[in-house]
Amino acid sequence: MTDAATDYSGFETLQELQDENLKRMRAWREKLKARQDRPDPGDVDIFITKTIATGQRLWSRQERELAQSALDFWTTELTSLGRSVPGDAGGPNLAPFDEKGLPKLGETSPFKGLRAYEEQDAANFHGREGASKALADRVLARPLVVVTGPSGSGKTSLISAGLLPELRKRGVIGDNGELALVHISAPTSNPLDEVIEILLDPAANGEAVRKARQQIESEPDILGALLEARFGKPVLMIIDQFEEILTSAAPNPGRDAFARAIASLPADSHVVIGLRNDYLDELRQLPELGLLANQRGARFSPPPMSPAELKRIIMATADGSGLRFADGVCDELVKSIAGEPTGLPLLQFTLNEMWHAARSGNTNWISRAIAQKVGPPREALKRAAERVYAELSDEDKELTRDLFLDLVAFSIDREFMRQPRSRGELRSNRNPEAVDRVLDRFTEAGLLRVENSRARTEDWYDVTHETLIGNWSRLRDWLIEARKANRSFLRMREIARLWASHDKAEGYLISGRALDEARNYRGRSATLDELIFASEAKENRSRRRDRMGLAAAVSLVLAVIIAMPFYYVRQVQQESLVAIASARAELDRIKAEARASLDGLNQGEIEPLRKFLRDYGDAQPEELARLAVQRRPGGQGSDIRSQIVATSQRSIRPADPRATCQGHLWLGSADNPKVVPLPSAGDAAVGKTLTLTANVRLRAGEPTANYLMARQIGVVPVDAAVTIRGPVAARRRSTGDQLWAPVETARQYCTNVFVQYVGDAARVPDLRKVLADAGFQVPAAEQIETARGRSEVRYFYAADRPMATEVAQRLAVYNNGRPLALSPLLDLPARPPESTMEVWIDLGR
Repeated sequence: MTDAATDYSGFETLQELQDENLKRMRAWREKLKARQDRPDPGDVDIFITKTIATGQRLWSRQERELAQSALDFWTTELTSLGRSVPGDAGGPNLAPFDEKGLPKLGETSPFKGLRAYEEQDAANFHGREGASKALADRVLARPLVVVTGPSGSGKTSLISAGLLPELRKRGVIGDNGELALVHISAPTSNPLDEVIEILLDPAANGEAVRKARQQIESEPDILGALLEARFGKPVLMIIDQFEEILTSAAPNPGRDAFARAIASLPADSHVVIGLRNDYLDELRQLPELGLLANQRGARFSPPPMSPAELKRIIMATADGSGLRFADGVCDELVKSIAGEPTGLPLLQFTLNEMWHAARSGNTNWISRAIAQKVGPPREALKRAAERVYAELSDEDKELTRDLFLDLVAFSIDREFMRQPRSRGELRSNRNPEAVDRVLDRFTEAGLLRVENSRARTEDWYDVTHETLIGNWSRLRDWLIEARKANRSFLRMREIARLWASHDKAEGYLISGRALDEARNYRGRSATLDELIFASEAKENRSRRRDRMGLAAAVSLVLAVIIAMPFYYVRQVQQESLVAIASARAELDRIKAEARASLDGLNQGEIEPLRKFLRDYGDAQPEELARLAVQRRPGGQGSDIRSQIVATSQRSIRPADPRATCQGHLWLGSADNPKVVPLPSAGDAAVGKTLTLTANVRLRAGEPTANYLMARQIGVVPVDAAVTIRGPVAARRRSTGDQLWAPVETARQYCTNVFVQYVGDAARVPDLRKVLADAGFQVPAAEQIETARGRSEVRYFYAADRPMATEVAQRLAVYNNGRPLALSPLLDLPARPPESTMEVWIDLGR
């Protein structure tokens, strides 16, 4: 500390000066109200002297004017009393600014660099007080809130340093709080493991962990009871950086069970998820949790800050640490990121660099020289990374490239993303000492972060923030180059991810050139290897069917044609000649359609044959679905240049006409009815029709004794009708008896329609609304290149055909006025659940 700083006798900050002045002015007004002739101002001389000295630390014109106005007020008041005033003869004036009089900076920077603010940093977390209160209100009012926004918008800081202190202040969490806090700040692709660590004793062995995992995977609803048994009260579960859970391409039983478990937590527990907004579609596709996250009011986005707000935040944080800025420096910082939704990490990193530069120069003054050395926000981060990189040996520079390629995930159609790795993984097939050396350098610079474990090889490293990926041009060039070199592999990996995410349905298998291309990447992705194996198996089965199917299919068509006269003769026996003539005309029309179906085969078109057999033939719907066509080159064998692959046919049976589904519905309570009329427990209400007064989830069963919810199978909307199919039961709760009953309702309320599209994304919201207005459940649409040129509705069970037909007709407006084609996939070895359909549509045509 300098001598000038040691001799300083003013206020530490302008805010402290203003607070003291306000207190004195209020006391002074009270004395004047009492009409004292010559009120005593007290020790105002001391205040004036201290304010004069404060001028040594006030550099901006605005701050000096505020402080001088306090001096001028008290000068006027004392003069009116005939009192002398400390200071110069012309009146007290602030002491001139003296950089040497600034206090010494502390050991720790108040700015976080690329790291997020944590709960213990709440004192330095300024400017988000209103957002923190609004988020707390939302969290306490809902079972699930998703805090979402682009990378760098301040989600994690708002949750940790804003929401949690606010809830603690309200008594919601803490030693005597209503809720137990479960905070998962950096989840892996299998968050069940982290929850199990919380549930079990630290000394639990591997067998106990395995059993707990199996229990939750098989019974996700039990998680709520396990957490309450562990903590003795409901929980507030915080899961930040949720996108890291969603990056796995393959189906993940633990992840899906975790999603179901969160959605089934008791009503008095609450869940907060922090998520990058470009992963919202993936979240919506998670079982149970996706529907909950898609409800109105479930999302909360940190509000953007104006330039004036950003400046106030910077100045408040700087004042608390004694840091000061030269004229214009703070304004230029704010201007450089104004309007940039992801600019907060850049700003924090730049301020942190400036703080360290000032401290190393033994000053509190951020001069223009320091600002120029650090650089503007977008340049400061690049300079810091390049400074570390430049100090490395050539060997370590090459290693740095390889390590960062391991620490960043890249795909063909989305932004790069952090990908945490253990020290052991990063050391694999590399010089461990060199790896540790590079990791330590970038960690010390704040560009990587490390989570230490008991075993050194299990330490986890991660890019501190994705802002580094977007602003260090050298790293971005490495990633773009690697993505170009691996574009074909990434495309194949994305196809494998899609196949795996749809329960490995046969409709997503590949063939031909795509399969040949995929074979080039065997061994690089386990999921892709599985797709290759399954696709090859399908090709082998197809070749066997090709050799057997042609004769059977043609025989089937001929048999139908031959059988038609007998069928119609029986219908018209002993009828008038007019009726006979009419029947013959109808028979001629049917024969013409039969010929047209065979002509279609010459052109490689199977749909005319399917339609003919569906209308007049002797085939099951699932057997019709197995008809397929393979084109032959012209001139080889028969004039019919297609091979028909079919199975043996059985007697005709129409598709199941059912258009309803059944489940258990919460009917509400006497004080909160969800249906009208509201029955009573034990009523003989079977067969009665009720009308819903609100949207209510339809579940696979009644709640358990602990009121844990059964799996959700749909949502019945307001004004929809349900029919009671069993006894009405009452479940005792603190809010009164809650009525439940098994019901039957329209099938579309249980039907999930997954939309895969390519083309104009702006048309997707309206398309989803068309289906949602008809009562269908429509998760977020998925944009995928393989939808190009398609306009079809896929369904997997004969009973879903009426619903698929309705979907196809409703979406005709998006297909040039024509209903979408129906694609029954009734014989897949691993079909999705009933009442599941897929729309594949090209919105660019």
